[in-house]
Amino acid sequence: PDAVIGAAINKQHWVVKAVEKPKWRAGEIVATMRAEGHVRFGPHQHTQLWKKLDGKDPKFNYCTELGGQWFWYENWLKVVREECQNHAELYGPVPEMAVTA
Repeated sequence: PDAVIGAAINKQHWVVKAVEKPKWRAGEIVATMRAEGHVRFGPHQHTQLWKKLDGKDPKFNYCTELGGQWFWYENWLKVVREECQNHAELYGPVPEMAVTA
């Protein structure tokens, strides 16, 4: 870079660095939601959600398939988190039953 030719190259070219986005498996998405208190969000609910929202459609860029397995990106995790927060009655802890004597 200190050489004249190096300076000329630096002025004329941009360097693009490829960055691999973090990915999660469905089980890790479920475990994350449960750790956040959405204990009734399980694998079945995850499957229902991606089917309902067409989550595997490439236009949304929610996930990718690698070696026959699906990996989900952070933007999908945000969608799932929002779903769980907006529907706490479905995914949160089971309400305690009122006991009458």
